[in-house]
Amino acid sequence: MKKLFKELFIVIGIFLMIVSLMEWRLNDFKAPIDKLFATQKKNTAANILIVGNSHTGALQETTDSFFIKNSNNLSLANLELMDRYKVMKYCIQNGHIDKIILGLDADQIGHQISSTNYDMQMNRYGIEMYNNTAGNKMLSKLNSFRLHLNIKDLCKNLISGKDKDTSKINFIPFTNKKKSDNEACVKRAQEHSIYIYQVKNINENVTILQNIIDLCKTNKVQLFFLQTPKPSCYTNAFSSAQMQIATATIDSLANKNAVKYLNYLHNASFEENDFVDFDHLGANGSNKLIELVKKEL
Repeated sequence: MKKLFKELFIVIGIFLMIVSLMEWRLNDFKAPIDKLFATQKKNTAANILIVGNSHTGALQETTDSFFIKNSNNLSLANLELMDRYKVMKYCIQNGHIDKIILGLDADQIGHQISSTNYDMQMNRYGIEMYNNTAGNKMLSKLNSFRLHLNIKDLCKNLISGKDKDTSKINFIPFTNKKKSDNEACVKRAQEHSIYIYQVKNINENVTILQNIIDLCKTNKVQLFFLQTPKPSCYTNAFSSAQMQIATATIDSLANKNAVKYLNYLHNASFEENDFVDFDHLGANGSNKLIELVKKEL
């Protein structure tokens, strides 16, 4: 029995040593949320906030001097509605925001409520987690777990000791399919509008949208909902009956609360060369969209 306890003690000791080493090596690692909040702190003069997923994140490609100077784009791939709400709340409390552009594709109201990794990353900023379990609270304090790194990235950053610093976050997800691959484009639209979209999530996401609206009203911030344009191969597959219902739901909520819903999904002024892939704008498309948005602002 003594031998067993001794062996357990050694195993636990080795485990704690490994975790301690990982924590030390990852101490300077900047998670996506850390980079977003650092952007907000760096440019406190910006009065326009853009929050969404990679579709609004692509607007960083713009060369529009007005938007570069006056806005902070705090968008991340897979940033869910609850996460966007928390980012907005943090920025309103720690900045001088008077306009918020919320990236809001119609399918978003059927997506999962919150992303576990972003949820845990924001906890260090005093923001309560959506999945606020005792286990998640504990893990959110540890770099090794809150970062949600895959094995390859974990090993790379353990060797380097810190994340490679980049001046601009790349929001465009990797795809090995060419823009001209119509079948892949259709599958991408169906991924968003059928497979990820879950009816059971609608009521809670609509409640979060109402909370966002109320937050902006309370703080006298003008709110805009933004549906970014997509190429025709995408929109033809995306515009199913359930997406029409989702759009109508957002439209109804916006009208009820006097929020502008800038829906450019079917805008005919966007051409194939305005997109870098099946659903993300390039520099030309970003400039076009921002020109349209500026008129609404």
